Order: sequence, then C-alpha cells, then structure tokens
Amino acid sequence: YVNVGSHYNNTNGLFTAPVAGNYYFFGGGQSGSAGAFYWGLYKNGSLFTSFYNADSSDTYHHASVAAVMPMAANDTCQFKKAGSIVMNTGGQNQFCGYLVG
Repeated sequence: YVNVGSHYNNTNGLFTAPVAGNYYFFGGGQSGSAGAFYWGLYKNGSLFTSFYNADSSDTYHHASVAAVMPMAANDTCQFKKAGSIVMNTGGQNQFCGYLVG
C-alpha cells in the first residue's frame, strides 16, 4: 500500500535498492494447496534465505521469513515461493522492506 520512491515494482515483484546499505525485508504467505512448502527472499535472483514448513496435512498454512540484506545500489530483492506448492493469490500475502542504514 505504501511505495515511497516507487522502488517496488508490483508487476514483477522486485524491489530495487536506490542506495547501498542494509535493508530489512519481511515476506509472509499462505499456501494454496496441501503439502510441505517454503517461501524465500531472493537477492538478484538467487535465494538469500527461506522458511520451510513441513506440515502437509491440509491447505492454507502460513509461513513468514525476514532478514537484513546488505545491498548495493540497484540490487534487487524479491519474495516468492521457493518450492512447488502454490502460493495463495488472495490478500493473505505480505512483503515489506526498508533501509536500516
């Protein structure tokens, strides 16, 4: 809902760092099908960190991941599924980030 500076692209899900520094990122999501799943924060297209949930008893499990990511100007961060389970596409997913310093 807030995109100060327009550094987040809602079409491709990429946040592009305007300046070098340490950034805090958080992503939370809900699975859309049964099975173990994990979400990840990706830096420049490579997995930076992830959270894995092994509960595969039913659908609609929640998981979140957060990290402080050192970034150079124009580096990107993206929150997305890191496995094969479908991510629910309703309003249950969140992504945020900001410059720490």
